[in-house]
Amino acid sequence: MRHYRSLLPGVDVVRGYQSRGGGAEAPDVCIADMVHVEAKRGRRPSPRAAYLQAAADVQPGRVPVAITRGDREGALVTMAQDLFDEMLTAWLARVVLGE
Repeated sequence: MRHYRSLLPGVDVVRGYQSRGGGAEAPDVCIADMVHVEAKRGRRPSPRAAYLQAAADVQPGRVPVAITRGDREGALVTMAQDLFDEMLTAWLARVVLGE
């Protein structure tokens, strides 16, 4: 969560109620009230299981994303391919093509 607060100053990045005993539908982290993040850490967290949990719990209008991080490893972000394709296309248009 600290990572996204520093990366996205001025954007609401909030911890979900899950960490305080909330319901299953609450994300671990919510970014700009649009991105539902299911975060898992541990020896060998499952990206697929984390993503499936995010997809099952996400509220309408939000995007499910899983962020997993194994012990002494970097983080891995998992999302649906159609969303990745949309983000990649927008990024390429802006950065590469200058649109």
